[in-house]
Amino acid sequence: MAELVFGWSQVSDGNMSLKYGDPVTVKNNRERFFEKLGINSEDLVTLSLLGGTNVTTVTSQDKGRMLEADAAIAEEAGVGLFMVVGDCFPVIMFDPIKNILALAHCGRSGIEGNIVNRVIERLSCQGIDTKDLMVKIGPGIKKESYRFPKEDLDKRISSGDNMWKPYLQVDENDWTMIDLVGFLKKQLDEGGVIKENIWDSGIDTCADKNYFSHYRDRGKIPSFAKATEGKEGRFGVVAIIKE
Repeated sequence: MAELVFGWSQVSDGNMSLKYGDPVTVKNNRERFFEKLGINSEDLVTLSLLGGTNVTTVTSQDKGRMLEADAAIAEEAGVGLFMVVGDCFPVIMFDPIKNILALAHCGRSGIEGNIVNRVIERLSCQGIDTKDLMVKIGPGIKKESYRFPKEDLDKRISSGDNMWKPYLQVDENDWTMIDLVGFLKKQLDEGGVIKENIWDSGIDTCADKNYFSHYRDRGKIPSFAKATEGKEGRFGVVAIIKE
């Protein structure tokens, strides 16, 4: 029987991004992380994120490659997907009936562009029933941390676009909190995913210092501790269906 193997690294596993570390150290960090999960790095396709809604499909011929995309669909068991994140939500989707796997990077732009339903549409074209789709939402920045003063809000979301209205909440300091994961779950529901099949890690990367966070480490949120003196990094997310 096929089994989904997945996980995300922590700060204690080291930085997983080449942007914030030297290649040798990052490679070693990744290999140790994969080894802990029993995953062979040679079976993985790495996503180089574009920050949008680009979706690609991969096969066994893509193992070991790095591809530019914001989401990928692995059509075969044994083909794993890997990416690095630092506040945006990694979303793993898999069909245990057809053994099809997808991994999507769901930041503000991706959610605004409804990337999860772009993935679901591609999966539907491959014959999956959305009622069979299982979803795991990884660590990401929660609304309690993702907040901005009124004058900065229009820089974060589409100005005048009512799609965000149900996911905005003003706090006691007149700052607006943006509920990315709430919006994401709504989109999954609209895509036909059964609520009981959606699992949320509940981890706030900005508040939990076990995870790298762009917002915390760059001191972008005044209510949090000062910046960590340039020690920014990214954590890794990996998923593979093993037969």
